[in-house]
Amino acid sequence: MLRLCFWLFLVVATQFDVPVHAQYDWPSKPVRIYVAHAPGTVLDVLARRVGDQMSKNIGQPVIVENKPGAGGTIGAAAFAKMPPDGYSIMLGAIAELAVGPAFYDNLSYDPLKSFAPITRFGESSAVLVVNPKLGVETFADLIALAKSAPGKLTCGSFGNGTISQLMLLQLNRSVGMDILHIPYKDAAAALTDVMGGQISMMFNWPTVIDPFIKSGQLLPVLTTGKERLRLVPDVPSAVDVGLPQMVILGWSGFIAPAGTPRPLIERLNRELTRAAETPEVQGQADRVGSKLTLGTPEAFAEQLRQDVRGAAALVKETGARIQ
Repeated sequence: MLRLCFWLFLVVATQFDVPVHAQYDWPSKPVRIYVAHAPGTVLDVLARRVGDQMSKNIGQPVIVENKPGAGGTIGAAAFAKMPPDGYSIMLGAIAELAVGPAFYDNLSYDPLKSFAPITRFGESSAVLVVNPKLGVETFADLIALAKSAPGKLTCGSFGNGTISQLMLLQLNRSVGMDILHIPYKDAAAALTDVMGGQISMMFNWPTVIDPFIKSGQLLPVLTTGKERLRLVPDVPSAVDVGLPQMVILGWSGFIAPAGTPRPLIERLNRELTRAAETPEVQGQADRVGSKLTLGTPEAFAEQLRQDVRGAAALVKETGARIQ
């Protein structure tokens, strides 16, 4: 009887051990990195560079799949339904993981419950640029002009419920201005209209607008980081102008579907960190103006909680929710 009980114990223990020991079979097939934004965007380019290096390290193909739309929320909703087996990961952004959920009431995912953070990846400040013919030279000039003509100045965004709209909400709230939000279907269309004078200004990423700043087609007046940017060293940061609440960074990070076993999260963290530490990935990040910020799953989870709550509070206070 004792011998029978012993063997029964071994059988049961083995069954319960399967999810834990399955990690040692990873990876036995291709890994997919999902990106909720279009091919050619900064996030897409970085995901492909990471994927190339990760594939070399793990001996399996790493395939990048794009699912763009609605500020990244369409891709995030689809990713939340993926199996938690370590073969589906996503390079997500603040857009779909914190900003979109603050604006939309009907999303099918919860950024704090539907995903398992793996590691933060990178971050970048945005730049507020105006049309040079607007008649301002500094951020102080812009504030004075906006307050002298409430509701007359306009600010384009990447679309409703996007980080560029959130930046405008915070700007209006912080300085007591009434700059009108003009949503576009994409950043390129808004950028074209700023340069053409159809709208007054917009927030955009430094590497995107750098050529137009150098050509004199755009005038930068503020960056949304704590420190000044290397590409526009003469432009004050949010902290420089006394508006620390305007520090809003565009960040990215790797996530897995909720329920992914902890050993797989740890393995993915190690592999993604190893890929990101290569000169190829670091060089690409530098070229697109992204500062690498890799760390632990816990650190990323805490950052996500803070930004989800912060975005939700700002949107609620300003009443800018989108149905």
